[in-house]
Amino acid sequence: MTWEAILKIRTYGKKGLNSKDIAMVDYIMKDGKARTIDKLFDDIYDIINKTKKMGQNEAYSLKLKTNRPANRRFNASKVALSQHFTNSPNYESKVIGENEVRTPIMEFKYVGN
Repeated sequence: MTWEAILKIRTYGKKGLNSKDIAMVDYIMKDGKARTIDKLFDDIYDIINKTKKMGQNEAYSLKLKTNRPANRRFNASKVALSQHFTNSPNYESKVIGENEVRTPIMEFKYVGN
């Protein structure tokens, strides 16, 4: 199961970011590494997978101790993430190449507080 499975879980069409999704993205991006959207989805999937293996009480206590999100789902689309990164002053982006259909591949980095 890969991050594509996260995208297939949603059945109601594309959704924007909610506050839990934003918290998850900010938690992952605050380490200062630059990531593409695909790499970010891989990291989100890893955290969700670890959280699902924990019990609900264990995940919640870890959230309180370390401020790590306890999400078990991620409902945002790639487009919603790209718009969030573009509109937020806490992120900077750069083009690192093009894919096979000549769409630019963007890399995003957290520069906020």
